[in-house]
Amino acid sequence: MKKILLLFLLLIPFIITGCKPNEEKPKEYSFTFELYNETERIVNETVTYKEDDNLIDVLKSKYSLVYEGEIKEIKSLLLSDVAYFKITLNGEVKTNLNFVISDQDHLKIEYLKNEEPVITKYTVTFKEVDDSVFATKVVNENEIVVLPETPVREGYNFKGFYLDKEAVNEFVSNTSITSDLVVYVIYEEVETHIETTDINVEFPTLSLRKMTPPENKTNGLIVLSPEGAVIETYGLTVSDPTKLQSFIFTDPQDGLRKVHVECLDYGEADVIITVNGISKTYSFTLYPRKEEEVPFDEWFEMSFEEQEAMRIDRERREAEAEVNEVARIKDWFASSLPNSTTEYFELIDRSNASGVSLTWFTSNEAVLYPTYVDSVYVAQVNQISYDVTVTLTLMIKSGAGEETLTKEISVPGISLKPIPSRPLIFAYIRSDTFKGIEPADISRVDVFNICFATVRGGSFSFASVKSLLPHLMPLRQLGKRIVISVQDGGKNASGGVPETKGFSAAVATAEGRTKIVTEMVETVIKYDLDGIDLDWEGPGFSFSNNPSSPNDVKNFELFVRELREAMDASPRKDLLLTAACAMSYPHNYSLGKLKDDFDYIHIMTYDGDSAGTTSHHSATKSGRGAAWSAEKAVANFVATGYPKNRLTIGSAFYGKIWDVSGSSTDGIGLSGANRRTSSYANIRREYLLDLNNPVNIQRSNETLTTWYYDGSKFITFEDPWAVAEKAKWAKAQGLGGMMMWEYNFDYQCELMEALYNNFR
Repeated sequence: MKKILLLFLLLIPFIITGCKPNEEKPKEYSFTFELYNETERIVNETVTYKEDDNLIDVLKSKYSLVYEGEIKEIKSLLLSDVAYFKITLNGEVKTNLNFVISDQDHLKIEYLKNEEPVITKYTVTFKEVDDSVFATKVVNENEIVVLPETPVREGYNFKGFYLDKEAVNEFVSNTSITSDLVVYVIYEEVETHIETTDINVEFPTLSLRKMTPPENKTNGLIVLSPEGAVIETYGLTVSDPTKLQSFIFTDPQDGLRKVHVECLDYGEADVIITVNGISKTYSFTLYPRKEEEVPFDEWFEMSFEEQEAMRIDRERREAEAEVNEVARIKDWFASSLPNSTTEYFELIDRSNASGVSLTWFTSNEAVLYPTYVDSVYVAQVNQISYDVTVTLTLMIKSGAGEETLTKEISVPGISLKPIPSRPLIFAYIRSDTFKGIEPADISRVDVFNICFATVRGGSFSFASVKSLLPHLMPLRQLGKRIVISVQDGGKNASGGVPETKGFSAAVATAEGRTKIVTEMVETVIKYDLDGIDLDWEGPGFSFSNNPSSPNDVKNFELFVRELREAMDASPRKDLLLTAACAMSYPHNYSLGKLKDDFDYIHIMTYDGDSAGTTSHHSATKSGRGAAWSAEKAVANFVATGYPKNRLTIGSAFYGKIWDVSGSSTDGIGLSGANRRTSSYANIRREYLLDLNNPVNIQRSNETLTTWYYDGSKFITFEDPWAVAEKAKWAKAQGLGGMMMWEYNFDYQCELMEALYNNFR
């Protein structure tokens, strides 16, 4: 048994009256005692005492303790105004020696300088159950908090202060505060009877489906009016228990009264609910199982009526899905499209319902056009040189018919970089062979001529090249120009097919010229193109089986002047007017008279070969096998009076292939058959496998031409060497530029690189 030594404030005399010889001696115990002065420990001893000894006497006898309710002196350490004694028993601070000490305890007394007393304060926060703060009190440690004034709330009685929101643990007002504390102010609602005026059951749905969890059942919350009314009596009946079962229950999760309804069979049934004497009827539509979910073997066991009901239900669901999908798309359209933008935005490319299809349209493909970017369907946006409003249209087709949605979207304009004053490089781009623009070539080309718009049947049509706009118009922000090239769309009568009227007929009258001019300029302004390139081959002659007339030359002159005037009168004052001209008909274009109307003339210095014998089709200089050359063509066009520094010559990014017979050292002048055109890319892959070690390739320094001859085939074409030589010659002649037909016929940028590096 552990013996306990009791310490008291006053010394209780202990008188030993003597012991009988056979009485037990008092037991001995010990504790550890430490004493510290201001700087160091001066005592560290184990003190032994008898069970009847008094601690204060022990300390007095061993350490000269002077104690008067507090320590006045111990081992020559004196209590003073500037010092005090700190008593610690087993690590717990004591304010005096009035405590119980036990065997093996640890007593420590420290002589310390006086400091400001540390008073620990705690915060008692009084809150309502919604955690709003009602009052806050700051209390010294071990003191009692003064409770706030009893709160009053209309319709409620104050229940008391509690340590929890559930009002389980009440806060005792005389509790000593030893930590921060939250006390809740709890009220009890004053019960009053509220007369029920109406009832409602909030069912999520009044449509259920047989044997199809979770669609076969629902729960509805009973709601009474006015607020505060309580359920006193209730009842429920079902009009057809074979189709529907229902009951009222208390939800264990929230304690609220609800109505459970479950579908047993398809058809219709009512649930009549009566609460506090007020009845409401709820009519449920009960659908059969979904046709597509019925196993094959069960289908044939069903009645015809149920099969028919499932078919009708499926058609209803499909129609409903279409209606919901159309509504969803319309909501998205109304809320998701911007009013103004400079950046692309997402579009819906397809419907979630099989019977709904979507088609997007835009009023200006040069500015806004639907496309895919990284597999995401978006409206790509391209800023042009003026502010513009584009109409984005969505056509929705469903079983209910067609709906058309439109949205006006404004796109602010940008300032275009000026066209360079140096000689330019023009690239002809065909919509039907377009494969994109190589990144390296973007900086090499100044003007992209998009091909071809047409003049046919007395009208101008731009439809065939609209597909190029999304790809090329963004390049204008890099200082590039996009010019529309217009081709003669007429054809002579042949094989019973009547003549299609083209350029010749369209410009034969003043009215016709004005109509074509107006349509061209309106198109240029609408799509913010940078000019018009006329590719009529040609006035007074026919290279493409197109109708022509002796009057074409004069009419062409009148047409060009009217076109130039209309372009100059348009909002764009920097529009280019150019023409692609056959090198063998320089005088048919009235260039001496139109030199101030055209900005550039592109001489088509290719297709100059003979039809029956092998020869060069795109020679730079005249010589053997070169009946026509760039040298000859430039001289003829300069002779018309047109300035040389606004002439360009063409590089052929394609070749001509003959099947030849006979023998020759170089293949020139042989009879050829089956002449056909092939892109440089195809020639390069099939006949010119290694530029550094060409086989059957010949070159002429006289005509600056390259050709292929293997004894059975003759191919006239331009390789990088021939293109480079032509570019050097054009640069030396001071020409206004170079162009090529056709950009996408190149192979890995070889010809474009040779042209650029030697012309620029």
